[in-house]
Amino acid sequence: MLPLSLFRIKRFPSGNLGLFLLGIGMTGPTFILAFFLTQVIGMTELRAGLIISVLAVASMICSVLAAKGAAKLGPRIFSVTGMILLALGTYLLAGLTTESSTMDYIWRLVIAGMGTGMAIANLTATTVLLPPPEKTTIAMGIGTMARTIGSALGIAVLVTLLSQSMQTEMASAKTELAERIASSSLSGASKAGLAEALQQQAGSRRAASGSASASMQGLLDQWDRKEREQLQAASPDAAGRVKEAFAKDKVELQGLLPQLQAMVNTHTTAAFGLVFEVSCLALLLGAVCAFVNGRKAVEPAREAERVENALRSPQ
Repeated sequence: MLPLSLFRIKRFPSGNLGLFLLGIGMTGPTFILAFFLTQVIGMTELRAGLIISVLAVASMICSVLAAKGAAKLGPRIFSVTGMILLALGTYLLAGLTTESSTMDYIWRLVIAGMGTGMAIANLTATTVLLPPPEKTTIAMGIGTMARTIGSALGIAVLVTLLSQSMQTEMASAKTELAERIASSSLSGASKAGLAEALQQQAGSRRAASGSASASMQGLLDQWDRKEREQLQAASPDAAGRVKEAFAKDKVELQGLLPQLQAMVNTHTTAAFGLVFEVSCLALLLGAVCAFVNGRKAVEPAREAERVENALRSPQ
């Protein structure tokens, strides 16, 4: 049974709240980023996983270095700095676009991974050391549970936020698409067909999947099919006029489609950017909890040994 008396210990609740917020915040650079890479950029699951694994590698390296530093400087500086770095890396993910390169993902994830390695071990260790030694195992279990619940809740909240944000952004995208198409020099029938095709694309979850050129080529192919169908149905005298009309529209379309695709991409990335910013906010609140929870300097030898042992314990 959970001993509620532990929560009367000074700084113990703030430590667990920090772990809870850490679990929520880490959903951004892991789960939400994976969704962005696969569903928006169009990467394979394997490639997306390899890119996100950069975070884990950076985390492992920094956790080893932070464990050694915490025994000398105390864990507070590392847990707070780690939270801030993780928040920074998550915030920078909001700047990603459909044109971002692999290195744009990697350097952001390195920052987030460094913060993860510093924050998890040190915040957990600081929280574990607050209760009496005989309650250390229970305290560690509570901390792990807090972070796990935060991760589960983070997925639910952030995915819901992403869904709502995507609906709002796609509604705005449809309005902008309609206005831009209406101001073009396409024929009336071509405007109606293009508006219908692009609004269906904007309503899809994979609205920005692939490059703009691929989407443009798909619509140009559709235009070619319509031209062939109308030429087959037209009389020999009208065939020339049909070809001329389609040739004029195709020239306009080749310049217009990249602009329309860019509008859809901008709104799609804006929806994901909002989710990353919310994750960043949770992590900044967690940094405040880590500051309240932590210790400034080195404790006596017995406490320093407990810090080192706690840091080495599996999370």
